[in-house]
Amino acid sequence: MEENKQIVLLRETVSQLDIRCKVISGLVKLMDMTIGKDEFLSRAAKLVGEAVHAEVMIAVIDSRTEQFSFYPVRNEDELSADDTGKREHALKIFRTIEDGSLGHVEDKGFMCFPIGSGVAARGMVVAFNADSSEQFPPHEVKLFNDVAALLEKIMEQAVLLSDMNSSIIKMQKLFDIVKSFSKVTGFQQFIEDSVRAAADIVECEAASVMLLDNEKKVLRFTAVTGDASEKLLGFEFPSSEGIAGWALKTGREAIINEAGESEHFSSRVDEIAGFSTRNLMVATLGGSEQPVGVIETVNKVNGQDFSSQDMLYLSILASQITQVLKQPPRDPAMPETFIDTAAILLDTLEAGYSPHLKHSRNMLSTARELALAMGQDEKTARDISLAALLHDIGKIAVPQAILQKPGPLSDKEWEIMKKHSVTGAAILKKSAGLSALAPYVKYHHEKWDGTGYPEGLKGKDIPLGARIIAVCDAFDAMLCDRNYGRTFTLAAAIEELIINSNKQFDPECVNAAVPIFRKLGEKLL
Repeated sequence: MEENKQIVLLRETVSQLDIRCKVISGLVKLMDMTIGKDEFLSRAAKLVGEAVHAEVMIAVIDSRTEQFSFYPVRNEDELSADDTGKREHALKIFRTIEDGSLGHVEDKGFMCFPIGSGVAARGMVVAFNADSSEQFPPHEVKLFNDVAALLEKIMEQAVLLSDMNSSIIKMQKLFDIVKSFSKVTGFQQFIEDSVRAAADIVECEAASVMLLDNEKKVLRFTAVTGDASEKLLGFEFPSSEGIAGWALKTGREAIINEAGESEHFSSRVDEIAGFSTRNLMVATLGGSEQPVGVIETVNKVNGQDFSSQDMLYLSILASQITQVLKQPPRDPAMPETFIDTAAILLDTLEAGYSPHLKHSRNMLSTARELALAMGQDEKTARDISLAALLHDIGKIAVPQAILQKPGPLSDKEWEIMKKHSVTGAAILKKSAGLSALAPYVKYHHEKWDGTGYPEGLKGKDIPLGARIIAVCDAFDAMLCDRNYGRTFTLAAAIEELIINSNKQFDPECVNAAVPIFRKLGEKLL
């Protein structure tokens, strides 16, 4: 009899493990399918529900609206009073989990596991038993816990991938805009292209460029996007008025996410346009000493706030517009304007708007000098120097929390960070004029002894441009306090390069670099 009980128990255990394996493998298979988020979560809920013979819902917080979406997806008019009651009960339970008072909830006929923990929870997996008086068995509780943990990982990867793709697309747009500016033949067309680019990249309802008329002391809408463009184009108002006037006077840029509460806000433009400004960003064209005008973006789409990343994009556009307005469209100096714009972007990625760091410009000059010293011709040296300028462009896809972390990265954070060289190469490959630089950017973290990334290349299998960038990057990092607060003296930085020659660095590159760095060291400090 005892033996029969053990056999039954063993069968039950095997059956439970089989159900768990089917659910987990089923979710993994769904990940590999080319389906959207709604379809994935709806199928996942159905898969888990069939396994536990209960009604299962997955609820996820929409990152834009901060409202819950329930899966499987159902129209509001399809919901019964019982369905609505279940959703309301789940939301009530989630709030107790979110405030940290509970980890998960098991009750008679009900289970709720958060996707994530505490305030970081981004959703929940909920089950309602057909018999509301019965507890879910322990193996089903364990299964729910595992499903919630797996969904958390899936959602983290989905958000990271979404953010990365969005950042790369916007970066490619910025480079396309910079290139197109060099072909400008008409002033008005150039300004209109600029505001369309601003509205597109920061995703807002309207954008405008207002240029200053010094004689009349007014700002004039020179280019406008959005529904009110016809009403506002050519409209003038005093150059000291409103947030635009404040920006013009101070030379400052700003994010105003509660426009009506700003002491500088004026409703004059809204009244003319029949428009309601909820939030806006503004950047000056030309600065406060010689102001040219301002560029504004109004009302981030879907009710969202403008972010510091949006401000970065607008600042880059404002800088580029200023340069073009101050010179003829086909001026030979236009490539330098591109370098100025790229340098602003890369410095910002490194420093989070800290003006004292000049990492990108340091890389530009030292890489060119080193390439020439190693016998490269002027064109190749310029290509390597431009690649050095852009070597960290892939960090646009790395979360700011990781980029600006004051101490060493965790293993997970480091894996994310290491992807930036491959991402940077992918960005450059999209541009016909920059694609040749991609290998230099992709492999600048490879090491002479083969222990680097992303592919573990060794010795002269690493492109020369990447080897040059690696030496210049390490030297500048040691001098510019990018080693978690540790700053090297010039002599110590050079000694560090020599010690790691033939290990991390190409010994020929180091030998050629030492006299250059000794000569340029004081200038870089």
